Parts: sequence; C-alpha cells; structure tokens
Amino acid sequence: MGSHHRPGRPASRQHLGFVNPAIYHIARGPAYHRAFHDVVTGDNSVLWPTGVFTGDTAGPGWDPVTGWGSPNALYLVPLLAHTARSGA
Repeated sequence: MGSHHRPGRPASRQHLGFVNPAIYHIARGPAYHRAFHDVVTGDNSVLWPTGVFTGDTAGPGWDPVTGWGSPNALYLVPLLAHTARSGA
C-alpha cells in the first residue's frame, strides 16, 4: 500500500504497522463500499494451448480473484490510520 504522505505536509512519523486486521475490520463494516470498489464480475481463468484452466470467479464482498476489491485510498487510508491509532 502506498504512503499516506501528501506533498506540502510534513510526513507522519506514525507507522500503520500490520494492516490486515484493520482492513478486514473496515471491509466487514458499514464503510466497506466507500473504502473499496467491489469488483463483482470476471475471473482468473487461463487459456493454455492444451485447454482452459478454470479459475475462481469474482463476486460481491471478498473473493479469491480480487480480494476486497480495489482500494479507494482517499477514504481507506484515513480509516486505516484511525483504526491503527485506536487499536481496533
């Protein structure tokens, strides 16, 4: 995940640390659809010369193809910083 530093502002000295618990906490809560763009269509199947390797299919919420979806950094990064400070 990219840095939370914004040009023109002093860099924060607080590290987010291990963010997986915070990401799951946010994604399972009411802020999910603001913090992530849920990818609900598509798959990761592969066409080989010998045939098609059928992969997983994307769907609502977490899935093995896209995880929680693509992050909306403008909303997610402040939530992660708040969650890291509060210990949630």
